[in-house]
Amino acid sequence: MSAISVAAPTNTVLPGAALEAARWIALAAAQDLPRAQILLGRMHEHGRGVGRDEVEAYALYSRAARSGDPLGAELRARL
Repeated sequence: MSAISVAAPTNTVLPGAALEAARWIALAAAQDLPRAQILLGRMHEHGRGVGRDEVEAYALYSRAARSGDPLGAELRARL
């Protein structure tokens, strides 16, 4: 299997897919894209593709909220 995996028909994530996704999403989040920051925050919050880190999730949600994304503010408040 290659380093890039695809989702199986049952919507399970194949090995390597979450890690690869996290890498690409982190690149987008670093470009101050609020939805990428939210997605990466969710990955950190739930430990998918990255280590579980609620502090990092909060920081990413905060960055998205500062950019005016209401979902970022909502997720930050919930965390």
